[in-house]
Amino acid sequence: MLILDIRVRYILLGLLTTLNFLYYFNSPLTYSDAIECVGIECRPFSLINNLMMFTFLAAMMVSMGILNKSLFIPTYWFIPVIILGYVMIFLDWRNKKIVRPRPGRITPPPEGFLPKTRRLLLIMGILLVHMALFFGNYSSHKVKVDSDIFSELIFWSAFGSFKERPGAFMTGWLSILGILWSMVNIFFTESFFPQKFNLPNSWRI
Repeated sequence: MLILDIRVRYILLGLLTTLNFLYYFNSPLTYSDAIECVGIECRPFSLINNLMMFTFLAAMMVSMGILNKSLFIPTYWFIPVIILGYVMIFLDWRNKKIVRPRPGRITPPPEGFLPKTRRLLLIMGILLVHMALFFGNYSSHKVKVDSDIFSELIFWSAFGSFKERPGAFMTGWLSILGILWSMVNIFFTESFFPQKFNLPNSWRI
């Protein structure tokens, strides 16, 4: 299968990382002070949300880095990438300010801001690529075991197995939460309306 080729999986990882950062940098919730995000203010929620999404992506990087060592790529290539990712997310969040409607005045969205339909397509794309990459990694590094126990066949033998590669095993399974988190973000993206989040009506695009 094509998805089992490590080169294809690294291309998908690069694509997934790019899509994730496009989504992080275009979240309208970063500009909102409404308390409409699971009971907390949306601005800090957006930071938590983006950091969690990146954490599950970082877990996938770690698992792939451990299981797919190369003579041409440093073993721990993912460490500076992950650190840079967290720094970029925080700096982007810190540099954006709360925006509120101004009576009688039009407040356009930021330059380059993605419309709701494109944001929805973006997060759906993230979900599909994350699912494909997760199952590609799962299938590529499943260890054969001499057992008929369901948990041994399906769970403990995945990602190089818990016994042989505990780090890759734990981060590999942690990355599955990125699929669930993308589903949550599909809900927030689809249900976005400026008035609900105390943002200018011109942001309804």
